[in-house]
Amino acid sequence: MNINEALKILNLKDNGDLIKLEKAYRKLAMKYHPDRCPEKTKTKCREKFKKLTWARKIVEDYYKGAYNPDNDKEHGKEYEDYINRFYSDLFGD
Repeated sequence: MNINEALKILNLKDNGDLIKLEKAYRKLAMKYHPDRCPEKTKTKCREKFKKLTWARKIVEDYYKGAYNPDNDKEHGKEYEDYINRFYSDLFGD
């Protein structure tokens, strides 16, 4: 995932506002958190929630000046593995 994809997932513009980032993330997290979704959509919600969390991290790093687009694939895979392990432990998947 790159910065443009992350911004799109969070419905944000590239304005560097960390408060807007948190508000956008929280709003979407409340909508897609697996504990808040009906049983029949839990898998879809879980995947969407993972993407939201990953997108939040990318945008946060970008806004703080710590984002390096050259590392998208390397760090993306690393972070994706971390998120998958975290949610597997949390939700038993």
